[in-house]
Amino acid sequence: MEYWSNKQVFSSILPQNLNMVFQASSCANCDVCKKELCERDAYVRIFDGILESGTIDKKAIGAFDGQIVNRIIRQEGFKIQEKKCRIHRRSARQEVTGLVVNTAPTIARAERRRLRAILHQAKHTGLDAQNRDSHPHFLDYLRGKVAFLKMVNPRHAAPLEQALAAVSATGASIKPITAPAPDAPAGEEYTPGPETMEQ
Repeated sequence: MEYWSNKQVFSSILPQNLNMVFQASSCANCDVCKKELCERDAYVRIFDGILESGTIDKKAIGAFDGQIVNRIIRQEGFKIQEKKCRIHRRSARQEVTGLVVNTAPTIARAERRRLRAILHQAKHTGLDAQNRDSHPHFLDYLRGKVAFLKMVNPRHAAPLEQALAAVSATGASIKPITAPAPDAPAGEEYTPGPETMEQ
């Protein structure tokens, strides 16, 4: 089995005509630069799209000061729209393509809580009562949501998987019907039996 180094993996996404040299953030500004022999691996050298030395950090691929990003943008003829650039710090929610990526990729906490509430209530009222948007295949919809979360963050998906399995096992897809009995006193309710449900 062939293994790739981190530099080889990063090189696979670089344009083949990219050539540049710069110092990484870890550079100590020594009196005599050792270049490729730097103990800090701070001498970044890219030749024909291959990262030969150096550490890739914020100075290389940062949103505003990333030298590699800026060089590729200029070479390809693009221009950064500064007015559309935003810095999302750790104290705020950092969201990319629908995923929250502050510490580890996952879906938004509000969405996880909504799924948990649906599955919890479904055990008591049935899935139909929770299908407020009238999804034609609501159980499959929930399975897809939980499966997506499991792909992104298995730890967050584990309790939802258990709750979904419990709902599926009980067959709680039909909300129990309560209606006044034909001959019951006013205000008294009853749950129809199987013979009534078949009508």
